[in-house]
Amino acid sequence: MLRTHFDVIVIGRGAGSSPIAYEMARKRRHVLLLEKGPLLRPQDEVPGTSIPSDFKRDELLATGAEKRITIDVGNRNRSMFCSHIEPDLNDEPHVYKEPGGQDYATIEGYTAQAVGGGT
Repeated sequence: MLRTHFDVIVIGRGAGSSPIAYEMARKRRHVLLLEKGPLLRPQDEVPGTSIPSDFKRDELLATGAEKRITIDVGNRNRSMFCSHIEPDLNDEPHVYKEPGGQDYATIEGYTAQAVGGGT
């Protein structure tokens, strides 16, 4: 049966919230952890023997062309690879200004969308 009521709801699975959720679960509280990142499965939970673990990065296993930055920034049309735990720059850009005033998109400064965040 799918649980619909919880004692504790934790938003974000970072280094601060994960230990709190763990301690609450140890105290027999029903805990729901919410994270915007995907469900990452270890090798033994991925169906089929030839499918790699979800923890491996996309650019190491790419089956097609890399993505391109399509938003209106100085590095538009440049190659971009994002992993399972990093957002697509076209969807969630981090933008910085170069000394000349031009905006650029970067993956720098993101925290992972997985257990532990950027830690």
